[in-house]
Order: sequence, then C-alpha cells, then structure tokens
Amino acid sequence: MTHEPSASGNVRPNRHVVGRWLFSALFAAVGAWSFGATAVSLVRARGDGWATIAFISVFGLAFAAPFALAAYFCFRGRYRDLFMVGAGAAAVVLLGLGFTIPQDLGVMDAAHNWKGGGPWRPPVLLALSFLLLTGPFYLAGGFLRACWRFASRRFPNAGTPV
Repeated sequence: MTHEPSASGNVRPNRHVVGRWLFSALFAAVGAWSFGATAVSLVRARGDGWATIAFISVFGLAFAAPFALAAYFCFRGRYRDLFMVGAGAAAVVLLGLGFTIPQDLGVMDAAHNWKGGGPWRPPVLLALSFLLLTGPFYLAGGFLRACWRFASRRFPNAGTPV
C-alpha cells in the first residue's frame, strides 16, 4: 500500500516507499553518471591504444556497477543484498588499507634491518612476507563474513516489487 489515510481524511504517501524511490533514483543517477563518464573517457582515449581503453573500461565498470546494483536492490526492497553491496565496497577499501598500513609503518624495512637471527632470518622473513601478503585478504574475508551474518539476522530480503 503506497498511501495511508490521515486523520483529516487526506491521503498522504507512505514515507518508506517514497524513501526507497528516492534512494533508488539517487543510486541510479550516480551509476548512470559513472557509465557516462566512462563512455566519454573511452571516446577521448580511442587514440591512446588498447591497453588504455581496457583499463578505462574495467575501472569504469568496477566503479559504476556497485551503484547500479544498489539502485536495483533498493528499488526491489532487497535490503540484505543492498547492505552486502556496501559491505563489498568497504571490504575493497579495507583490503587496500591492509596492504598500505604495514608498508607505511615500515614493517618489512624493520625486518630487513634486523640484526641477528642467523639461520632463522630467511624463514622468518618468508613467513612475514606471506603474512603481509595473505593477511589483508583474510581480514577482508572476515569482514564480509561478519557483515553477511549481521545482514542475515537484521535485514529483510524480500519485498513486493514497486
């Protein structure tokens, strides 16, 4: 039901339906703008070679697709899926932070400048390198798993089409 009667007999729109439509339109507008900006960049870069065109295509689609998915899921009322789109974008940011923070802290530089260790130094450096390579992936995966559990308990995923 999209309208509810008020005390004065007037019919006013349901705030949840209006909000869902507005957020769907907002996500769709950002997605369309992103697709349009990608298309303009592709037209401008057609003389720069296939590698540039491929990079712009992949990067543009990777940026615009979450907004298009968010518009669709918000329009359909699939809030659990909408939350997971946001969690996926946040996991990508968390993955990037997981790679840059140890580098900015100088963890590998400190390990290379470590005096001592003798024959244990190469295996320790190998284990540290493996941890710094795989750790951010486990961190992002754990974050996504926690978000999925939260979303499955808190958000409905079924809604009537508008």
